[in-house]
Amino acid sequence: VNEALQIFTRYIAGMSEKFGKPLPFIGITYVAMAEFYYEKNEMETAKDYLEKGTDLCQSISYHWSEINTIHSRILFALGEREKSVQLLTENVDKLKANHIVDQLVQSLGCLIRLLIILKDDEAIKKYRGYLESYITDPSKREWEDSAMAMGRINLYNGELAEAERTIK
Repeated sequence: VNEALQIFTRYIAGMSEKFGKPLPFIGITYVAMAEFYYEKNEMETAKDYLEKGTDLCQSISYHWSEINTIHSRILFALGEREKSVQLLTENVDKLKANHIVDQLVQSLGCLIRLLIILKDDEAIKKYRGYLESYITDPSKREWEDSAMAMGRINLYNGELAEAERTIK
């Protein structure tokens, strides 16, 4: 991990020197560094890198969902649970409105994990309904992520047989 961080740091410095300023695509590197620091449990540093990366990536709309998911996990780890859930909820709503199903299901999975930790039964019930509409066709790419998230909900609700059936 430390070697990867050194490589990223040299890359950022080299690209910034070459172009005279950090370019938007460099933001993805900052986000990757935030994930490494997250894995190392250095949450404040992770948050700093994520904020730099997010600022730079604002003009690259393709990665906003992934960045918000990472940002939410870091906020949750820092104890900013309400802000974390709000960010993921907004992410899910935006993805649903834009019909970006694969990223929607991934964000739903992350949101459901947080809601289970928080024991927010009402919200879990709401998002369970979202998932049920994506779990119907095993040939669809997002089916596996939906099934895993539904299995988590079933386990949380004590529905062990249903959880086993859903995950299989």
